[in-house]
Amino acid sequence: RIRILPASFARSAGLDLKYARRLLHGDMPSRFGHLGARAVHHTSYDILNLIFAAASPRSDDVLVEVGSGKGRVVIYWLHKQYGKRIVGLELDPDIAMRSARQFGRFSNVQILAGDAIANVPEDGTFFYLYNPFTEDKVVEFERRIAALPQDRRVRVIYYNPNFVDAFPPERWIRNVISLNGALDRGTLKRFCFPVAILDRVISASSAVVETRA
Repeated sequence: RIRILPASFARSAGLDLKYARRLLHGDMPSRFGHLGARAVHHTSYDILNLIFAAASPRSDDVLVEVGSGKGRVVIYWLHKQYGKRIVGLELDPDIAMRSARQFGRFSNVQILAGDAIANVPEDGTFFYLYNPFTEDKVVEFERRIAALPQDRRVRVIYYNPNFVDAFPPERWIRNVISLNGALDRGTLKRFCFPVAILDRVISASSAVVETRA
């Protein structure tokens, strides 16, 4: 049993209700395990504070959550006013449809149902994933985002990076860190995993284009 202190629960509930108009606690097994999808988890806002303190998006980033579930990370990004656009990719059509409805009043948020690899937005620049796939799918995902237009920065924040070796060093600058910081005692510390910060290597010719732009 996870013990959550009233103050921590109140903070989480307040954000959930403000942006989703419902509580988003509780994990869910995936109905699509046969397609390489993992269970739906809901990361503590306290842990999200630590993750994005280590790697904050830029104001012009297009933020993409891979496996957006009920929308906790989307809520966090909205609350922090990160990026210029937010895209949630969710395989389960029922979850995606409900999330799309709850964020319908936010013009900068789009929730896409279906295979995340197929739905990667071409203008995506900042990707977040919490171990959503089996290893073979992580390999496919890496190949897909490595093939995005080469004239801009692409960063991946991979929480609980079990398959970080799918991001080869010739294509990615890899930095795996432990989360350090004060956590509310109500946050279960065994869910405080390492984070891989992955920056795509930009070729010299592409770097010139980006600088001139």
